[in-house]
Amino acid sequence: MATFSPLVDELLPTNKANTRGGLVPNNTIVHGWAGTNRASVIATLVTGPARASTNYIIQGDWIAGSVPEELRAWTSGSNTFDSAAITVENANSGGAPGWPFSAATVDSLVALIADCARRYGKTSIAHGWRPQGSPVWGVIGHRDVPAQSTACPQSLWARLADLADRALQQLTEAPTLAATTYRVRPGDTLWAIARMFLGDGNRWPEIQAANNIRNPDILIIDTRLIIPDGAPAPSATIHVGGRAKFTGTRDYGGRRLQTWTTGTTFDVIGITGPRVVIGAGKAVTAAVNIADLQPM
Repeated sequence: MATFSPLVDELLPTNKANTRGGLVPNNTIVHGWAGTNRASVIATLVTGPARASTNYIIQGDWIAGSVPEELRAWTSGSNTFDSAAITVENANSGGAPGWPFSAATVDSLVALIADCARRYGKTSIAHGWRPQGSPVWGVIGHRDVPAQSTACPQSLWARLADLADRALQQLTEAPTLAATTYRVRPGDTLWAIARMFLGDGNRWPEIQAANNIRNPDILIIDTRLIIPDGAPAPSATIHVGGRAKFTGTRDYGGRRLQTWTTGTTFDVIGITGPRVVIGAGKAVTAAVNIADLQPM
């Protein structure tokens, strides 16, 4: 399982991480990278050999997920602090001496802090470190981590209390949504999920909006999605590894199938949008439209 915020625009996976040693994120540690070049920070934190990584990277409206939230990123030079926090590297919009951050970067950071607090069940957000089990999500800067000789996160450090207050406002103003949820499975798409729950795959933007999903092409397996409009969950859903009865007569390309296939229950082998591959075990029978399948 790899958990990332639904706000991410891109995934930049890296192996530079450790387990959290039984701890659970209860804070955000804010970092600032000394530069504006996205390629250079990716080379340092994602692909390069340096012992440095991060859970998230922000530059303007762009948010990338790198180290899954289940794991401790190598960001702050402290196993104790990184193991109990989500770490976020933020791009500067200019250099020395001010090291400014764009309004878009700050807005993205605030939204990410609020989203983390919400998903971890916190009732409040405040500036300062918070211990395990606290109902408050804490926000600190890299320079607040003990024994760290650094100016990071530069000009953001003086604004952390304000950022926490803004994130708290977003947390408390979040609308109460329908209680129906769905856990993302391998092969799922927003179109297919909308078809299952809302009866029309073209209503996928409603699910995207309800879950603040930045990039509709990125669905993290095992993420729980809120289904809008109070739509009732079906008693069963079509998913890879499940079984479904074929009720149609033609394959996905419109070619007529053998008569025995109609009414037969198949294994679901793969799903790409409305196109579903069915068969027996790993042996493919046909690719059909999801509308012609009844979950079993």
